[in-house]
Amino acid sequence: LEFRRVLFRSESGHALELDDTPNFERVHLYHKNGSNIEMRPDGNVQQKIMKDGTRNILGNDTKYVKGDSVYLIDGDLTYIVKGAVTFIAEKDITALSEKSISLTAKSSFNASATTFASVSGKVSSSLGGGSCAYTSVGGIATVISGQATLSCSGAAATYGGGTTVRSEEHTSELQSH
Repeated sequence: LEFRRVLFRSESGHALELDDTPNFERVHLYHKNGSNIEMRPDGNVQQKIMKDGTRNILGNDTKYVKGDSVYLIDGDLTYIVKGAVTFIAEKDITALSEKSISLTAKSSFNASATTFASVSGKVSSSLGGGSCAYTSVGGIATVISGQATLSCSGAAATYGGGTTVRSEEHTSELQSH
């Protein structure tokens, strides 16, 4: 094996390595603190940053990944965006938290599904605001519960073409309006 390597090293310990060894070609840039960038013969690039990292892009930025992309973060993650945020997926989007998930909108919140929407677990719904709160279903609505309670401080109404409320203790037919 014939080694074809050029190494430039500064007095303080910085280094630039250019390796032309056949099948092991690489470029390696070292900082004396341990931060480095290595371009490997298979096209992989490894970057190691020993402290903080910052990227400033004064124009647009596009990232194309042909395979999967994974972020492993030991701390928190925050996105601060001055414009709109859009997620588009050709398959499912899954959000999983070991604790809780909160979604807050200062103006309006819309959720929709073309074929099926499901909420499971302990469900609490608090609707309010102006003079009215509405739940509107443009099809069949079914609520299955061990215990369901409707309580309000003002008037409450349930409308439907033959609305039925059933429990093990009581069944009542509600009039359509």
